[in-house]
Parts: sequence; C-alpha cells; structure tokens
Amino acid sequence: AASNLVLAAKVTRVPGKIASKFDIDTRWYKKYAAAKGIPIVASRKVSDRALLKSVGIMNKVLFGNRFKMAPHLIKYRAKMAIVARGKHFSNMPEISSKSYDHAAGLACCGYLRWNQKSNSWKRYYQTGFTRETNALQLPYPRDKWGPGNSVLIHEFAHVVHESVFENVYSKISKLITRAYNAAKKKGLWKGAY
Repeated sequence: AASNLVLAAKVTRVPGKIASKFDIDTRWYKKYAAAKGIPIVASRKVSDRALLKSVGIMNKVLFGNRFKMAPHLIKYRAKMAIVARGKHFSNMPEISSKSYDHAAGLACCGYLRWNQKSNSWKRYYQTGFTRETNALQLPYPRDKWGPGNSVLIHEFAHVVHESVFENVYSKISKLITRAYNAAKKKGLWKGAY
C-alpha cells in the first residue's frame, strides 16, 4: 500500500494552485512531488530521484498513523524542501541567515496566525529542509550523526510537531515537551543536539 504511493509519485513543475496555497517561490523552486498531498519542492539542480525517495520516506512515516496527520499538514500549509548539492540553506528563498549553513537539516520559516474559532495561535507554512545528499542515501537517508539516522525524517518530525501536534493535538505536544525536559534533566543524549 505505502509502496504503491511511491510508484504513483512523479516529479513535475510546481502547479500554480499548489504554489499559491503553500506560498512556494516558483522563481526558485522548479521541481515538485507530493507525499499524501504534502509538497516536496526543490530547485532544478536537485535530482528527481531525491524527490521521489523523499516521497517514499514521508509516505512510510504517514502510512497508517491513527492521527491522520496529512490533512492537518495540508491545512496548515506545511512542506518539505530539498537543498541541492553544493548549496547552503542561506541560498534558499525563505532563509537569509548564514548561521544555519552547516546544519544537517532545518525546520523553520512558518508564522503564527490568530484563530478566532479556537481562540489560539496556529502555526502555518512550516518548512522542513534536508540536503539532497541525505535524501539519496540508501536504504534510508543516513547522516553523520549516527547510523540509521535520517535528517529528512528528523526535520519532517519537527514540521509534524509544530504543524500538527502544537496546532491540533496540544496535549501530545505538552507530553513530548515534558519527556524531552525530563530526559535533558537526566543528562540523556548530552551533546547530541
């Protein structure tokens, strides 16, 4: 089932309606694929294979989850972007600071809007960035931070946390924050982040 979603994926130019809805700069982003309706965008320098591999990984993350995250990610206009080999995060239209250029990945650039119905702030347009080299490694993207670690999945998790858990499932977000703080207090994963 999840593998069929990868086979059906294709790389195209960014559709106008998608560019408008998700605030995608089509002067920079020329390639587009989607995982369950969530855009994955890249410049023309990024290989199609990197986008298709990212679709497969994101579909596996989203497949069968009981929270039905994809509709929420679409509602809050979340997306992923792939940085071409030899380029830096500061080359991307959303990022002006060079301070992130040596990071393995990045999740940023969303903004808050007041929601009258829920009487709370909601985060929109969150973008997760990964490098093309990370997206292409087999069998899943791996990174120098450790065997089996995937920056694509890591940054996508930040996007899910900020776009879905904080906006829709705030109790889960609070539990995650509590568990993270408890782990830090115990000294777990010291220096890992």
